[in-house]
Amino acid sequence: MKEASGEVYYGLGAIRNFKDKKDLPYYRAMVPWLLRNQFDQAAEECVYMMEYFPASENLPVLKSIWVDYKSRQVEKANEPLLPIYLARALAASKSADAIPILTEMLENDRAHDTALIAIRDIKEATAPQAGGKGQ
Repeated sequence: MKEASGEVYYGLGAIRNFKDKKDLPYYRAMVPWLLRNQFDQAAEECVYMMEYFPASENLPVLKSIWVDYKSRQVEKANEPLLPIYLARALAASKSADAIPILTEMLENDRAHDTALIAIRDIKEATAPQAGGKGQ
């Protein structure tokens, strides 16, 4: 299975390098299979793609990756950078719907700072602008 994991990882990475938004649904559809088979590096490739191409449809997929990650007991010394990549992809969405996921991520030492910055940036991006019409 380890060889298959590497093949999938490199394949997704190669496709991602084309930076074609039309591939995004394919990446989203792959995530449940990747998580079920614990192909974590390949799941990271999907997260990168969702950061490049933010979309509201990405949020449930990113949340499923976070839920899967949290469900596994990862030793601190071996903790991957996945939580940081997830926080970055959620930040790229600029969606207030990402804030609850990011708030959960504040409990993760590795993702804490990135999640905190993402929450701040999303709140700023979605806040009503002062000085609008009639001011």
